Amino acid sequence: MLDSFPAVYRQLLPEFFEQRVPEETLATCHACAMCTPEGGVQGLGSASFNLATKCCSFHPALPNYLVGGILADPGDDLSEGRDRIRAQLRRRADCWPLGLTIPGVYSLLYDRKGPGVFGTARSMQCPYFREGEYSCTIWRHRNATCSTWFCKHVKGQDGHDFWMAVKAYVGHLEAVLPAYFALELGLDAAQTPITNPAARLTRHQIDGTVDEARYTKAWGAWRGREEEYFLECNRRASELDRNSVAEIIGSHQQRTLQMRLGSSYQQMMTPVLPDPLLRNPKLVVYPRADGQCQVTSVAGSFSVARDVLDMLSAFDGVLSTAEVSERLRRHHNVVITPALLTKFYQNRFLVAPQVA
Repeated sequence: MLDSFPAVYRQLLPEFFEQRVPEETLATCHACAMCTPEGGVQGLGSASFNLATKCCSFHPALPNYLVGGILADPGDDLSEGRDRIRAQLRRRADCWPLGLTIPGVYSLLYDRKGPGVFGTARSMQCPYFREGEYSCTIWRHRNATCSTWFCKHVKGQDGHDFWMAVKAYVGHLEAVLPAYFALELGLDAAQTPITNPAARLTRHQIDGTVDEARYTKAWGAWRGREEEYFLECNRRASELDRNSVAEIIGSHQQRTLQMRLGSSYQQMMTPVLPDPLLRNPKLVVYPRADGQCQVTSVAGSFSVARDVLDMLSAFDGVLSTAEVSERLRRHHNVVITPALLTKFYQNRFLVAPQVA
């Protein structure tokens, strides 16, 4: 699991992150699974991303130590990313001791976007995105959101829930550690404005300009040495270990986050299915001329044979799973294996009656 994150996290994250997890083979970034192939026809009910943006129609906030990691990385493949980061430092707008924040106007637009905007609107393209096969210019130092987001999960909704728990853990580090480093370097972390789409925007946020008084107050003695500051944050992060991070987070918060991680991991790897089960009444089904159906659940969009959907109707939320399985075997000569049943549940074709 550690391979999913920037190298700096390898000594910061607890041992739990050394466990192996299923490879998300359905999320094919270089040949985007969410984009319609050239000359292809997009199936009813399924989303289609724009190849010019893919899922990178999102503006990540970068904590100070990851900004420093990008600047310190000597790799030729990161040269464009370093240039883009340095350009942001020169602009100074949205550049603060806690890191590079999301512009207020972007945050407002993202918060108010309608359905079908994510993955399609070119104007929402990530500032670190480059069109082409290798589309992220800061990939080795991406934040928690980008490291844990997959368009599809081999373990369905259980896989999604697990990665959201991982995101919560690493995202908490990205909130706590930058403030810790800022204080260690003599700056008041509270001076970094928090991007809040519900708040009224200032003229500086609307115009993308710098509030000089606020900027000077926030950066103090480090003003004019922002790149040096970010490099120092990265250096300090690289010197921490797991025990130090646990102390910074606090034992109660550490246990809370790890409990969520552990339970979601267990459910993903050895799922416990409710009994009885019910065909999910919230499934969106589009019949197709080829006898298949395009089915959309909370876990994604799938092509499913119509007779399979009819078979799932036997799960009525009253009869036990064993009773339904026996009826299908006896009357339809259909055997539902535990593995297939698990797949139907993890993709939420089947749900607990009380959830529906």
